[in-house]
Amino acid sequence: LLQGYAEEHAIQDLLYYLADGLRRKSIGLDTYLKHVRELSRKQFILRATMRKCRQIAGLPLK
Repeated sequence: LLQGYAEEHAIQDLLYYLADGLRRKSIGLDTYLKHVRELSRKQFILRATMRKCRQIAGLPLK
């Protein structure tokens, strides 16, 4: 659960820096969209897994 939490925040940081790179025109739109789609999918699965773990452990859900 702790690793998932850290991984989720790392993905948030990556998404922020990808947006910053796009804004500064360091990366192209195609590259940006490819990575955002990939990271968003991973983040969704991670959040669902963490939610399931919290349910099983009897911890409060966010």
